Amino acid sequence: MRPKIHALGWQHSNFEDKAVSFEAVHQRIVLDATTTDGAHQVQLDSPQLVKKVRAYVRSLLNGTTPMDDVMEQSYIHKNGFQKIVLGRKSGFALRFHRYLPGEGDQNVHDHRWSRMDSLVLEGSLPADYLAYCGPNDDGAEKWERHEYRKAGDDYIVKHRGETYLAQDECVHHRTGEVYSMDAKRLHRILPSSEPVATLVVTHPVPKERVWCNLYQQHVIEELEPVHETRLTREQMLASLTHLERLLTQQLARTVTAMTSAGAWA
Repeated sequence: MRPKIHALGWQHSNFEDKAVSFEAVHQRIVLDATTTDGAHQVQLDSPQLVKKVRAYVRSLLNGTTPMDDVMEQSYIHKNGFQKIVLGRKSGFALRFHRYLPGEGDQNVHDHRWSRMDSLVLEGSLPADYLAYCGPNDDGAEKWERHEYRKAGDDYIVKHRGETYLAQDECVHHRTGEVYSMDAKRLHRILPSSEPVATLVVTHPVPKERVWCNLYQQHVIEELEPVHETRLTREQMLASLTHLERLLTQQLARTVTAMTSAGAWA
C-alpha cells in the first residue's frame, strides 16, 4: 500500500517517495564527529550533510517516514523558540530551532553536552558570551549560580552561591555561519527583531555531567512548573516545510560561493 502523503509535503513536486530514515543523517554526523568527546565539529554546511537532512525532512513531510517520534520529542521552549528534535542516536541529536522575534534566553547558562555545533539557516542570531571574573574587574556583575538538572519528568535547581561574570564578547551569528561551543561556554541568546532559525547537533553528554549551570541575578528559590507546550501537527508540518525551504536555500548559497571561488581562482 502506498504511504499516506501529508498535504503540505505533497505540494512539492520534487519530493522523494522513497523513505529516508534518520540513520543516514546520523552516519554522516558520526563521520564528521569521529569521536564522542566533542573534539570535532560536525560540518553542518557541507552539501553532503545538507542533502541528507533535506531528504529526511522531505520523507517526514511526505509521510514515507513516520513523524511520531519527532512530534513526541519536540515542543515550544520557554525561552521562546520551537525546539524540533529531528532524531537522536548514540548520544547525538539533530535539532531545528525556530526563534520567535523579540524572544531570547531568560538566563545565562552552559550545557551538559560535550559540544554543540550550529548552522544559522535564517536571520542573524545575537549571542552574548560571558566569562568568570573577579568582583573588581572591568564590567563585573554579580550573578547567582545554580545547578540545574532533570530528575525524571521534573526539573530541580539548587543555589550554589554568588559569582561574578563579565561580557567576553557579543556576536551576531549570520546566515550560513557554522559556530560551535563546548559544555563550559557561558552564554545567552539575545532577542532578535527578525525570525531566526538554526540547525543544531548536540554531542554526547559525559557521564559525570549530570547538571548544567544556570545564572540569574536573583536567587531561584523554586522553579516555576515547566509546561512543555507541544506543537500541533499543523505547526510541525509548517515548520518542517520551512526547514526544507531553508535547506534548499543553503545549498544554493553553497553553489554560488563555489562558483564565485572558481571565477576568482
